[in-house]
Amino acid sequence: QDDRNLEFARWYSGSQDQDNLDQLNGLTVKRNLRIKAGYRATYTLQYSFVDKARAPVDRGRVSRVEFRGDHGLTVSGNGSGKLIVVGIRPVTNGGTLIAKKVNYTVQRVDVDGSNVVQVNDQRFEPSRLKKPLVIPLQLHTVHFSTRDFLFGEPVGKAVLLKYPDGQRHEVPLDADGKAT
Repeated sequence: QDDRNLEFARWYSGSQDQDNLDQLNGLTVKRNLRIKAGYRATYTLQYSFVDKARAPVDRGRVSRVEFRGDHGLTVSGNGSGKLIVVGIRPVTNGGTLIAKKVNYTVQRVDVDGSNVVQVNDQRFEPSRLKKPLVIPLQLHTVHFSTRDFLFGEPVGKAVLLKYPDGQRHEVPLDADGKAT
């Protein structure tokens, strides 16, 4: 499949001293000798971002994404929308080698210098994804209204916003001193 790659990970012959090697030495070939080859499946994870209203978020605003797997590793990327992740890995269990699916959680998505996801809130399994992962971001709409304290008239021409990453954005006010 185009989105999945299998690569050899380990041999397993049932004894711990032979486990996790790229080659097996000193085996006595018997009639019922079982040797297992373990493979790791990596997947091309495709992802996109939406805001609270489910509107798409420009990937160019995303500087970093992090996914943490239940195998203990963290995979990092950017807003490109593609990342290679381990989806199935070989592990020993009960004296045999099995294929274990790796589950991930979304740890962080940095937009304009700030993490805008709830850590561990979204879980997914790459081997079961049939379409790109959609990550909802904690982006909110802000309404500004300016008024003169004494007379109550609209004042100012713009509101200057400074983001955590240091960029500044000027938002013009309308005739009523409001901006969204």
